[in-house]
Amino acid sequence: MNEPSESPAEDHVIEIVRVFDAPRSLVWDCFTKAEHLARWWGPSGFSTRVERLELEVGGRTEYVMTGPDGSEYPVAGTFTEIVPGERFVTTDEFGEDYAPPEPGQLPDGMVVTAIFEDVGTRTRLTLRIAHPSVEDRRKHEDMGVVQGWNSSFDCLDQYLAESLGSDASDREIVISRIVDAPPERVFDAWATVEQAEKWWGPNGFTTTTKHADVRPGGEWRFTMHGPDGTDYENRIVFVEVARPERIVYRHDDDPDDSETPGIAFRTTVTFVPEGDGTKVTLRMVFPDGAARDRVVREVGAVEGGVEHLSRLAEHTTVGAGRRRLTLALPDERTMRIVREFDAPAEAVFEAFSNPEHVRRWWGCAAFDMPTCEIDFRPGGSWRFVQRSSVGEEFPFRGEYREIDRPHRLVQTFTYDVEGARDHPAVETYTFEERGGRTLLVNTLVHDSAESRDGHLHSGMESGARESLDRLETLLGEVG
Repeated sequence: MNEPSESPAEDHVIEIVRVFDAPRSLVWDCFTKAEHLARWWGPSGFSTRVERLELEVGGRTEYVMTGPDGSEYPVAGTFTEIVPGERFVTTDEFGEDYAPPEPGQLPDGMVVTAIFEDVGTRTRLTLRIAHPSVEDRRKHEDMGVVQGWNSSFDCLDQYLAESLGSDASDREIVISRIVDAPPERVFDAWATVEQAEKWWGPNGFTTTTKHADVRPGGEWRFTMHGPDGTDYENRIVFVEVARPERIVYRHDDDPDDSETPGIAFRTTVTFVPEGDGTKVTLRMVFPDGAARDRVVREVGAVEGGVEHLSRLAEHTTVGAGRRRLTLALPDERTMRIVREFDAPAEAVFEAFSNPEHVRRWWGCAAFDMPTCEIDFRPGGSWRFVQRSSVGEEFPFRGEYREIDRPHRLVQTFTYDVEGARDHPAVETYTFEERGGRTLLVNTLVHDSAESRDGHLHSGMESGARESLDRLETLLGEVG
């Protein structure tokens, strides 16, 4: 192993730092094994052929990058220092066939140092490219070296996510909702910072932008202000921005803060047309299950994500003339659904107590309801069975605990199948009349966070939306 050479002047150096959501051993292998390197090396749209990679002091590296137009860019180097798993140093040479932007514009005599460090369960990579002179550094910058490496690191980020396995169920949070607006409008509300500032974050939060560059490799640095006055610094690095289908970004902490690193995670947001609206799915993947559990427990990530999408929905449908359902998670066992109807409270209350009405709006529209039993009195019970077109049945039941017509209704709610029937929830409906219209609030309290989250991820929100839209139609017909 060679001794490290004398440190170059700092103004000769380009330094790029990236934190990857993967263990150090895997990131090291991605740089030092040809089968990995060929899968990610080079900016987005490029491919790489590894012709030589000799991981030893004095060993050679020879790669050929092929651009989207078929042009080839050979690069080579020699390892001068190797500390396995921690550091390597190579020379960096352009091949004889590498065409410079103009004569004399290729930098020369570069030395690249890659340093790999643990940051919790993640890896911080520091890449230092030292040049013989400031002029050579500037030549290299003019060629787009910083943008090229950042794009290449985005490709590595994606490759690492795939290498860690497709089954990320124990380290991810997935939240979806239907937004009553077309994908283009919803995408723009997310990708346009001036719009995102108006709705971003859980209920009660506001956002102030420090810097925004919404494109692959660009950053959004912002401060979230909590309702209690606490400020939270945030940094997002965009990996993919594909209007109107998909946005991918890394939510990073400060890579220079090694003393108190936060939890970095990768987020994919998809915008899929559904009827006249858009199904928005937020998928956050964490380094491991412990990191996921920590943000769920300490910062209420599930509740915050649901409120986040609810605020997005409210922002995109303002002025659209559409009826809106909002869903909030006040605590780890509770869900709250709010919906306004163009009907008096008595009519809405009647639709909950009359079996003939209930059959027409409750549950999934694609199913029929062969059983609709209602004994509408305190201590009385209800039982509904929905049946699919292939005969599969879905039974629900409960008991009426409190009836204050037409203001308030309290009942239990049980999905009457094995594994669920022992975990009844308590539903409280309030019917607040406002000038001939009614604000319906449904607060549903489960016996545990696990029970609530199981209900939440069963498609409950889209089912509630469909049911209450059908209730709106019914009220228009009978009222």
